[in-house]
Amino acid sequence: MKIGGVGKPYHTSAGFRNKLSKCKDMTNKIIDSLNGQLKISDLLIVSKKTVPNDLFRCFKPNDIEVRDVKTGYIHYTIRDINLKNYYFYFSLCFFGDKLARLTFGFKDQPGMLSWDDWSEAKEIQRKVEYDHWLNDEIGTLRTFPWGTIVTFFDGKGGGSGIVLRYN
Repeated sequence: MKIGGVGKPYHTSAGFRNKLSKCKDMTNKIIDSLNGQLKISDLLIVSKKTVPNDLFRCFKPNDIEVRDVKTGYIHYTIRDINLKNYYFYFSLCFFGDKLARLTFGFKDQPGMLSWDDWSEAKEIQRKVEYDHWLNDEIGTLRTFPWGTIVTFFDGKGGGSGIVLRYN
């Protein structure tokens, strides 16, 4: 099942805030450690109740990369969301309409990362940066009544990120 595809994101254009009028008010605090909500905008607050259609309220189908892995899980990814001076990606993994996990990360510049300058040492350093960012965002606890949030480094896949899982 493919709904939309990879297109030029509105959020990388000069008129980002106008083109995403429903989602233009970005926040200073992204994660609420009390309830596990992740606030991307006033109209897009991710929680365990989030369903795929919630993404389409704020983004056009071409701005959402949909990947059906044929196991019942479908990943919906949005990229280059400018929050707190970083460019975030958010990949929401659903089993049916139930949010199984949210994987995300950030970088200093918009656009895709290149394998040309990739190294394991740089990726491990990125994980350390995610640890520091998460400590600043929610403190040092990683297990909460609502779920868990951790950073990771995947040596086989060559990436790192942050994963939020709801109970």
